[in-house]
Amino acid sequence: MALAGGGNMRSFLHIALCLSLLIVPWGVAAADERPEPLWDVTIGSKVLSTAVSPNGAYVTAGTDSNGAMRLFDGEGTLVWEVPTGSPVFQVSISEDGKYVAGASDKVRVVDQNGKVAAQIEDNGFFAYSAAISPDGEHVAAGFDNHVFGVYSVNGFAEWMGTLGDDAASLALSRDGRYLVTGSKDDNVSFFADQGTLLWSYETGETVGNVALSPDGGYVAAGSMDRTVYFFDRDGTLLWKYNTDDRIFGVAVAEDGERVAVASGHTVTLLDHNGEELWAYDAGTTVFSLSMTPDAGMIVYGTGGNDKRLVALEGEKIRDTGGQGPITTPVFSRTGEEENGSKYLADSFALKEHADPEIADQSDGAAVTDISRRTADADSTVMVRMTVDAAWVAAHGGTGQVKIAACLPGEDGNVTTDAKVIPTRFVGYDPEDRLIFEGKSPYPLTTYGVVAVSGDAAPIGSFPAIPTLPVFPSA
Repeated sequence: MALAGGGNMRSFLHIALCLSLLIVPWGVAAADERPEPLWDVTIGSKVLSTAVSPNGAYVTAGTDSNGAMRLFDGEGTLVWEVPTGSPVFQVSISEDGKYVAGASDKVRVVDQNGKVAAQIEDNGFFAYSAAISPDGEHVAAGFDNHVFGVYSVNGFAEWMGTLGDDAASLALSRDGRYLVTGSKDDNVSFFADQGTLLWSYETGETVGNVALSPDGGYVAAGSMDRTVYFFDRDGTLLWKYNTDDRIFGVAVAEDGERVAVASGHTVTLLDHNGEELWAYDAGTTVFSLSMTPDAGMIVYGTGGNDKRLVALEGEKIRDTGGQGPITTPVFSRTGEEENGSKYLADSFALKEHADPEIADQSDGAAVTDISRRTADADSTVMVRMTVDAAWVAAHGGTGQVKIAACLPGEDGNVTTDAKVIPTRFVGYDPEDRLIFEGKSPYPLTTYGVVAVSGDAAPIGSFPAIPTLPVFPSA
């Protein structure tokens, strides 16, 4: 699916914002200064959850009623919509906009083309919360059986645990190393690698919203006791901010310099010390909130009689280096004619590995998915290939299996010389063939599955995968 354009409007918006910097410096708000909407769109359903990419190029929303996950570009134009059939309680987006995670009847990971790349479930229990790490490598999920965990973006469990009650909200640090949970047992909890609990703090009621600054240094938590709690990474409570209404959203900027709060009809921006900078009356109940790391853009969603998604001008805490107007990345997935046997190489030579064992079609070898970062034919490639479990076992197990890319010659044609590319095992397809994913630095070419070395693997040596992902079609 081609993403929406609008470069001229982006340029105009960028120029307008730059001119505003010359008139009133960001971060020095006059007492009567009122933030202005950058755009707003009518949704037609209560917006239960929102998330915005760091550069403001993408906004995602999860809705009530029949439920749907939606992705918008930086000007509010709909890019794709994925129906869920159930309310979407929390959404999260990677910093490059490539993946969106949403919690509903299950956790769905949707790629940039609106295709479901993975589904995370726990024995049919409902998913109340989901978060994706900004680097796009990890997904956190919380279910209504008190179970929560961190998974790869492909849907495979990295670690899991249980809380005293359901996780109502989750937040991951940029690299997925730290996880914050807000749960119905009134606790804010901070976990490190493999589920190690570093600290926990009990509030007065259910913690329905948590946010983690991108650097992982600060935590904001919105409790049903109408209080925002602000902590450092060590769990020290730095301040509390009391509201008059139920809190539906919190967000934290880089270095904890700004905290945004949605409560009742109001969006409030606080400084690092919890002091109010401004309050914006949305005119109806605000059910969700998110903010860019520089605090320059705040996105909120409403419900009631006025169901809208609104991008609000925030208060920029620092100059981001003049990155220019917001641009929307372009992704391209190859068509069916560029998969299967056409791009399978079953005869080639590896200079770094003498006489490699090469899997052919009779061994279940196939190219199942090819994607490029941009529509440019010279763009680097992500490729997925399958091979039979018996072949993998006979050649030393998953650690010995790699994807090889045939090199282009000087004339641009594919040669029989090949190199191993970075490869990882990502799961099983419906026929129980093993799936491997490779990241190729070369333009589109032909690919093969090879075993670089290793003795036969013992029976039962393959990883147990608790959830079978639904991979996007080519």
